[in-house]
Amino acid sequence: MHQGFACINAPDRINLRRPLRVDFELVLRRPIETAALIGHLRACWTPIWVTSGLPTSQDLGGAERTSIWSCYNVLAMKVIRYGLHFATLAVAAVIFWLAKDLYLPYWISNFDFFHYALMGALHATCIVVSLRDHRATHSIIAFPIYALCFIMLITILSAATPILGLWGSIVWAPLGDILREKHLGGYSILLTGSAIGASGYWLLARLFWLKSLRRVDWLRTLSLCVTATLLAELALGMFDGYVRGAPKLNADIISPVLTVAWWFAFSISLYWSEVSEQADK
Repeated sequence: MHQGFACINAPDRINLRRPLRVDFELVLRRPIETAALIGHLRACWTPIWVTSGLPTSQDLGGAERTSIWSCYNVLAMKVIRYGLHFATLAVAAVIFWLAKDLYLPYWISNFDFFHYALMGALHATCIVVSLRDHRATHSIIAFPIYALCFIMLITILSAATPILGLWGSIVWAPLGDILREKHLGGYSILLTGSAIGASGYWLLARLFWLKSLRRVDWLRTLSLCVTATLLAELALGMFDGYVRGAPKLNADIISPVLTVAWWFAFSISLYWSEVSEQADK
């Protein structure tokens, strides 16, 4: 086991992969700050050594007593409770399906911002609801504000993603002739929007909650979300066409299918990232 030490007054310098030594007297002097920091470290299952200079019945000489709580002896905990998260995500999918026929009045917008915004709001809410032990790092008053800011930013990002995907599809310009010939222009815009949405969402999730995410985790999220979007689009394309003048595929199910596939791909990538990080430790 590593034997690194860190100062509790400088939590930004703490190496979360090494044990943290906390003096018991400091706990008595600064109970609120110490409890918040230890609670945050417990969410990451960082090894903590709590040292006390107080004598015990077996040690009256005033020697230092050390009690060790190690992450190597217990099952590591994740920032998100994924069992709850995927359950709430299933409920969100039902809500999104029920809302598929709702649209903003035409005088507000003739573009479907509502459903794109709803995509982000529902998934972000599922993350916030399934967070583990947020009371250790945010006060009762601060957490709702923090969570609301997160949900609002994700909602705005999600509503703007189609436009960002359209603008970003300029990267496919060198292949423009081929895409038009093969009728793949819609795929390029869709995949570009999926990649931009996944990247922006990942950055915000890292900024607010999952601060231990690494660049390799971003690549994992990006790959899974783009792949899920492509597979869902290909599956929907298999049912494209008409039978006796009627379309094989109801246009109302296209958006829910693409949305749910992207949701689960993003959440699975977060789960995969947290599991991989704990395995590396």
